[in-house]
Amino acid sequence: EALKNNVLAIDVFLADALSSGQLKGKFVAKSKDILLHGHCHQKASFGTSGMKSIFKSASTNCHEPDSGCCGMAGSFGYETEHYDVSKKISELVLVSEINKTDKNTLVVANGFSCRHQIQDFAGRKAVHWVESVDFVME
Repeated sequence: EALKNNVLAIDVFLADALSSGQLKGKFVAKSKDILLHGHCHQKASFGTSGMKSIFKSASTNCHEPDSGCCGMAGSFGYETEHYDVSKKISELVLVSEINKTDKNTLVVANGFSCRHQIQDFAGRKAVHWVESVDFVME
């Protein structure tokens, strides 16, 4: 229990350190416009507020559609008998939202499986959030 209460996701840790002034510098986004898809486990455990705070500090336009699950769910989407269901789930919100965005909008998805779904069904490369920003120290 003590360990659980002292472990943070890197985005939460950095966002807290930035807002408290412990982190001296600034984040610079690699794109002005970001579409953010949080991984299911991430959304259930601690949310996406850390990433959104970092993107806000970098003056981005961050859009997070209410996309739920990407449809992959670990190995579920790789299994032949689940492929069609997996694809339909991804198309409910996530893929359709990505397809509506400008091609210059950076798609950010922390989940490895989520990035595969996005590539396979939206034809867009998604990156982990740490790939979407640089940090400039003061």
